[in-house]
Amino acid sequence: MKKEKVYQALQKANNLLKEKGYNVFAVILQGSQNYGLDIYSEDYTSDVDCKAFVFPSFEDVYSGNKVSKVYKVGCKETGLEQVEVKDIRLFSELLSKVNPSYIELLATDYVLTPYKEEFNKLKSFLPKLLETRGMLFANSVYGMAMEKEKALCHPYPATLDKIEKFGYDPKQLHHIIRLYYLLDGFHKGEGLNLMVEGERKEYLISVKRGSYTLAAALETSKVYTMLLRQLKESYVNSVPTSEVVRELDEFIRSLVMGSIQRQLGFAAEGSSMQGYKAPFLSLPPAVRQFVKEQHPEIEAKHMVEVLEVKRYELINFWEK
Repeated sequence: MKKEKVYQALQKANNLLKEKGYNVFAVILQGSQNYGLDIYSEDYTSDVDCKAFVFPSFEDVYSGNKVSKVYKVGCKETGLEQVEVKDIRLFSELLSKVNPSYIELLATDYVLTPYKEEFNKLKSFLPKLLETRGMLFANSVYGMAMEKEKALCHPYPATLDKIEKFGYDPKQLHHIIRLYYLLDGFHKGEGLNLMVEGERKEYLISVKRGSYTLAAALETSKVYTMLLRQLKESYVNSVPTSEVVRELDEFIRSLVMGSIQRQLGFAAEGSSMQGYKAPFLSLPPAVRQFVKEQHPEIEAKHMVEVLEVKRYELINFWEK
């Protein structure tokens, strides 16, 4: 039942983004369902949050715009709370930092995408990213825990009710402990295991429900952030390498190139310009309209030349 509800939420997000005109690459679950720490009861119901990566439109590539925004949904039927949307061109940069928020997206089983083969190729980069950039991963996990500690007692509008009830936000404390479990397992060579099971799961759910007093919560937070700091410092002599990031960049570049080629209605190979050797009127209407808006002074018969120049500039930029 949970799996079905999660996919309903992902489909809701996918439909929403398509209605807004996005060319969706993948919608990916993020949050408690990935850790097995979601709760569904009268007093606590876990929302569904997700991240979506979208292909840039021709206009986005032309102008250099890269979308990055959050849509609040609040759909009671599916539990979908929000969708964070990002241009797929940002993916390699985000993954290169080995931030657990984005690494999680390559480890979850909950993905909605028409590009399954391509997404599986992206997932194949995960082991090498962690292997060659372990220090950055440890730093990112520790940094995230510090953010949770800072938010533990802060009266944000969204958590004010919990602060008033418990004196702190139990959800932040459970995240700090969960992040320790994540990094500890990775440090022990167990790989990236998102799921929390057994006694640890029962413990974290009780923490999430507010089982600690304020004093006990502050002390527990202090203990686990200290343990996380010790783990982080054990990677001080580990030097991250960038080869896998370059490979990831190249793969995402190929995905974007294929998307733009499909939008323009031609199939070119490599960096050849032959794909543009067609009458201007054969290009998609949206492309013709956009070029006219950008270059009203240029005659229609020369507009293909404008597109050639722009593609040449993009190829040179990507190859550099």
